Amino acid sequence: MAKNISLISLIITAAAFTTSAQTLKPFSDMDDKWGYQNESYQTVIPCQFEAAKEFSEGMAAVRNKVKVPDGNGLFQFDYLWGYINLTGKIVIPCQYSEALIFLGECAVVAKGNKYALIDKKGKALTPFKYDEIAYMAEELTAVNIGKTQDGDEPGLWGFIDKTGKEVIPLNYYKVESFSEYDATAKVTDQNFETYYIDTKGIRVKK
Repeated sequence: MAKNISLISLIITAAAFTTSAQTLKPFSDMDDKWGYQNESYQTVIPCQFEAAKEFSEGMAAVRNKVKVPDGNGLFQFDYLWGYINLTGKIVIPCQYSEALIFLGECAVVAKGNKYALIDKKGKALTPFKYDEIAYMAEELTAVNIGKTQDGDEPGLWGFIDKTGKEVIPLNYYKVESFSEYDATAKVTDQNFETYYIDTKGIRVKK
């Protein structure tokens, strides 16, 4: 009996590993609902979502029709994004107007037109105050306040770390990614002067 239990446990563990190791891809059915299938085109997560994105770090962004307060004591329906795990369970509720894939332990999400960084538990690592967040490096992420959607106003860029802390102030009109070679980034400040900074925001010669 103990052998049988051990064998069953081994089979379940192996099945779980196989599911997690599969490359799941989003697909839609004839009703335009989205789910996920494996490389053999077998349905793993049934079509049930209004939209779906690729899996990354074991999680995928999906969009559903949800009931939200309208501000007048009533409710209305909206199409919002959240995240599922590899079993299809919603682990971060659908509450965002936009949700990008996880890179490492963080993902960029939006409420309205303001962006923030969240962790895998859905905890906001920053306030929803940024007009753009751009992944650029392993340790530092570029953030912008003041940039308009039409591009007329460039806003100002700075950098946050993986905890959401602003480690380089938002003082720049333009920023580029930090070099993997020497950990410096090219920036253009508010005087339209272009130079390089290190990961502490200190100007360096190159």
